[in-house]
Amino acid sequence: MAGQIPAKPKPSTSQEMPKRTAAEEARLDRIAADDIADGIGVPLDEAIAWVESWGTPGELPSPKARKLP
Repeated sequence: MAGQIPAKPKPSTSQEMPKRTAAEEARLDRIAADDIADGIGVPLDEAIAWVESWGTPGELPSPKARKLP
């Protein structure tokens, strides 16, 4: 088996991404593009703090998107 690439292991989490159709992906892309055009988002520092809190006793709730200055 030398030289063969091992199979990619399945994620061990129960929170796998759902399968989406091309139409659903296109719909979500339009929503995201509209939010960007309207200045809607999450400040980077809040997103970083949220991710860094994962798996800790003080895990933060996900930050909410809003109109950014």
